[in-house]
Amino acid sequence: MQDRQAPTLNPDDLTHNFIAPRAAVNGSLFSSLVFRGRCVRPRYTQKTLISAQADTQVYQTGGERLDQGDADVYFALVRTAVQQAGDFSSLQVKAGKLLRDIGRVDGTLSREWLESSLERLTKATFEFAIPELPARETTLLRVAAPLNEARSGFMVVMADGMMDVYEAGKTLIKYTERIELGTDTLAKSLHSFFSSHNLTQEGRFSVDQLMKVTGRESMQKSKFKAGLAESVANLQMATGWSIKLAGEVLTVKQAKSVAPPPLLLSATEQVPMLILHPDEAAAHAHIVNKPDALTNLSVAVPLSVVVSGADAITEFVHRTLERVHGIDLLRPKGGELLGGSK
Repeated sequence: MQDRQAPTLNPDDLTHNFIAPRAAVNGSLFSSLVFRGRCVRPRYTQKTLISAQADTQVYQTGGERLDQGDADVYFALVRTAVQQAGDFSSLQVKAGKLLRDIGRVDGTLSREWLESSLERLTKATFEFAIPELPARETTLLRVAAPLNEARSGFMVVMADGMMDVYEAGKTLIKYTERIELGTDTLAKSLHSFFSSHNLTQEGRFSVDQLMKVTGRESMQKSKFKAGLAESVANLQMATGWSIKLAGEVLTVKQAKSVAPPPLLLSATEQVPMLILHPDEAAAHAHIVNKPDALTNLSVAVPLSVVVSGADAITEFVHRTLERVHGIDLLRPKGGELLGGSK
């Protein structure tokens, strides 16, 4: 297969962001519903309209409905493929690293979930109706095959048809913000949708519209609005955006981006210390001025941690270091988070 060139992006774009096709995040290709218990994951056997926004429609023609967990996996794979090889063809990825890249704990259940997600991404088929783009049926992944019997890694081949969808329009989704949203799938869906808009000026969205773009149009509106209020609070905490729900209208204004300050590495009594400066952009951390997200931090030595600043950021760092790197953190009376590696 001939390699397709990756979307043209600056290095900083890849460092701090996932790359998503606008046609996917502008609608409900990735549902915000959690498919378990009574909420059964739909399976499609015929062409079905699942997203319609302005002049773009997305139809699912086969396979199971995708969700925000599947979106995490796909966005991380695209990001890694472009970073590793600079093209949109194939990559080898370790299961544990992929799970950590999307903020999940590595373990037996997580690896089983990852395999099921990769299977959905290779079998779900879509048709995108985008102006000036020939109608074409495609999956998101062409192949996702285990590298060994232990299934500790996978060879992944990206679906060539998705490159055209990316070229028709792409969206940058801030990596640390999405990870901060954790298991709030509605907030993740809204975050992707709003990221595809220029909202430096206030934007207005109806509740009915948001129900459709998050894949919850069949839900009772009062129940949706109750969940929306909670997810909006989480989204504000993770992003710093101004978001207000008044009646049937949600208004959103994105905060101006701030260049991330450095994360300094110093030595105190032979123990390295991480110091996050009190700035709400501190979650986009650098280590000794080398671009590297906290989730990619290699903790191979005893570590002390001091975190101060906005509550949203301290909580983000707390959860990230504890979950991904096994660092215990304690909160003293002063409100700072202090801790050391296990």
